[in-house]
Amino acid sequence: MLNSLALLPLEEGKLNEAIASAIAILESQGLTAKESRLKLESLFEDWLERDGKAETLPGEIQPLLANASWAGKTAKTPHSAYVGLIRKLEGKYAGSRREAAILLSRLPLIILLAEKLDNSPARIARLLGSGDGNDPVSWKAVQTMLVSFGIRSELDEEQVSALITEDREHSAETFGDADAATLTELISAQSAAFGLGADFSGSLGNLLAPKSGAPFIPYIQILLYACVVDHFYDHPSEFIYTFKPRGSVANLIFGTFPPQLAAGGNPMLNNFKAVNRLSHDWAESRDDNRDQAIALVNVVLGLSSLSYPARKQLSATIRRGILRFIEIKTPTALRIPKAATIGVIEKFLRSVAQSPTNTRGIIEQRITDFLSVVQHRDTAWRARGLGDPVNASNTSSRKLGDCDFQNAATQDCHAVEAHAGRLTDIYLHEHLRTLRLNLPKRIDEWSGISEIAEWKLEVLFVVHENALSTNLIPLGLGIPCQLKITTFAEACEEALGIAPGMRDDALKVFNRWVVQPLNAPNTPHSVKKKALELFTP
Repeated sequence: MLNSLALLPLEEGKLNEAIASAIAILESQGLTAKESRLKLESLFEDWLERDGKAETLPGEIQPLLANASWAGKTAKTPHSAYVGLIRKLEGKYAGSRREAAILLSRLPLIILLAEKLDNSPARIARLLGSGDGNDPVSWKAVQTMLVSFGIRSELDEEQVSALITEDREHSAETFGDADAATLTELISAQSAAFGLGADFSGSLGNLLAPKSGAPFIPYIQILLYACVVDHFYDHPSEFIYTFKPRGSVANLIFGTFPPQLAAGGNPMLNNFKAVNRLSHDWAESRDDNRDQAIALVNVVLGLSSLSYPARKQLSATIRRGILRFIEIKTPTALRIPKAATIGVIEKFLRSVAQSPTNTRGIIEQRITDFLSVVQHRDTAWRARGLGDPVNASNTSSRKLGDCDFQNAATQDCHAVEAHAGRLTDIYLHEHLRTLRLNLPKRIDEWSGISEIAEWKLEVLFVVHENALSTNLIPLGLGIPCQLKITTFAEACEEALGIAPGMRDDALKVFNRWVVQPLNAPNTPHSVKKKALELFTP
């Protein structure tokens, strides 16, 4: 009966073949098959009981390891590599030679997880443990095993640098001119889709946009570091020292924060002395910044709870959000001058109307705000969403477009959507999908004012080009609704026809809803630069 020999780190098929071959050799020496198996078991059992004694494997056992899947990954003979690992593990990471052998019995799986599935030593240790969160297998033991076969879990400086460059590009696309509160909302929407609840989103908000006090930058630096690791390895994010957060790679990541935003020194070494793992116990022990320490732990543990594909995706969004956060906190010095004449407004509007500004819709939305205010200048209209960042969520404000205007006296609501470039069926249906999500709350609100049947909704799309395949769009909104599409050129010319008659008001409206938001800290440098070009005579 096969007993202790099953602890040898071979796949089951190869183990059975190796034992059968060893038994055949012993049979040729006069032993029966049963005696041969008993001898092999006895020799290995005796060796396992000799804790701490520097003995090689018995000669009869050594050939059993010859066909191990990992044998070709070491310059040593398989049996000497095995004995060497046993000696490294017993006493330090395992209480006895048998316990070391039990851990080593999983060597083929450990190598597979590291090489094929990008599992970090800490993730592998957790998978090998009991699953109760205590992680009885040391990740350092797993790391020792992997290093013996030339498998190192490390961050490569060139790869990290390329990742940060890529993240900068995607950050602009994902967040546009989002402020800290908006980028928190956007990340939280994704985290909710992955099953993380209010604790995660609230904690993220407490890190990036606390309701009182300033963000504690070292914790945000640490979160960025953890999210970089997540791109390359399936790793439980709370194990903060697995990847040696010091040296050139760490400096590259932490140095993403400019000096005026982050104090000098390594935030990991400064805040986690004698701490290998983020935990609530660590957070509660903090005398300063305790709330944000708790928030950091909640976010990191939330990430750690996800499957690797979901964690990798959410970590990417967080990295890009942090880069947007840095941009907000270190705004460009560029300033856009106030419009002094209707002629300045005219030039700016016609430039935007001619073709997309390639500012991810930011300038177009500011122009649409201006056009909408000019059209709804009667004081009976109440606006929502004016000045919001391009990617701001419509849910919290209950707005029905980029902005909307409501007139309770006439039971009218006009929603306006800015769309830079060509409006196609796909884009229109996505706009309408989000509209349907928010409409029920507004219907409830309108029902409290008058009968819902008396209300009328108009949805206006301002675009550079209408490329819809049909104008017969089934809205299915449950309320009378008119869908209108106009171009920036048409809308701007209409506004310019109104503006001379309200010259002073038009200048105030333009400077308030176009110039002022473009000068705000959350407007990216590239957008301000483009706006200045459009203002230049």
